[in-house]
Amino acid sequence: MSRFTAWFVAGQLRDMGWPKSKGLFRKQYLDTMVLDRAVERAIHVAVGLGAGRPELGLAALADTFANNPWTEQSTSELLRDLKEKGERAIQSSPRLAPWNALYAEHRLAPDPSELPPEALGDVTLASIWGMVSARGIYWGLTHQEDMPTVFENAKVDYEQTAAEAIPSGLAVPSEYPWNSLEHFYEHCSDLVTAFESVLRPLRNIPSALRTTPEVVNRLGTE
Repeated sequence: MSRFTAWFVAGQLRDMGWPKSKGLFRKQYLDTMVLDRAVERAIHVAVGLGAGRPELGLAALADTFANNPWTEQSTSELLRDLKEKGERAIQSSPRLAPWNALYAEHRLAPDPSELPPEALGDVTLASIWGMVSARGIYWGLTHQEDMPTVFENAKVDYEQTAAEAIPSGLAVPSEYPWNSLEHFYEHCSDLVTAFESVLRPLRNIPSALRTTPEVVNRLGTE
């Protein structure tokens, strides 16, 4: 389970006014499309941490798998699983941004369309979100060179969608939230700082993780 992902998703929903109430008894509920969007944003941040702030990304990865013994073998097996399943998901949806592709097969919408607020504490859902976010961290860590193109494509897609939505009366910003890739990375870093200010800090990076070839290749240049 990823404490950071759970915290981020809950915060996103809260900022958007969820859960909402309806009916005679004002029963609270979550819209699954909104929930999916919050999870995709969490994975987006995970990709950004892995690509632009690898120390923080790896700390989040270690925190997610706190029960891993972090031996050389267990670390190798975990990273191989993250790589294979992450690459498979992204290759299966080449037209989607990596964070959307990683989550595509796990989306809750459209069925069911609503969930009780208690779903945020569901262990199965939390485990899925944490695992997919971990795949996002690993993908970002090992695909740093792809991020300028990924960022630009996401920016273009967002601004085109906003241009179509605004005339219809939807209140969405016309500009992409980040003016550069580095601005996005700073945003991801700031989120970790906010998380650690209210919850205990992320776990230190285990030595077995820090010394794997893909990690050494990144941290050695930082």
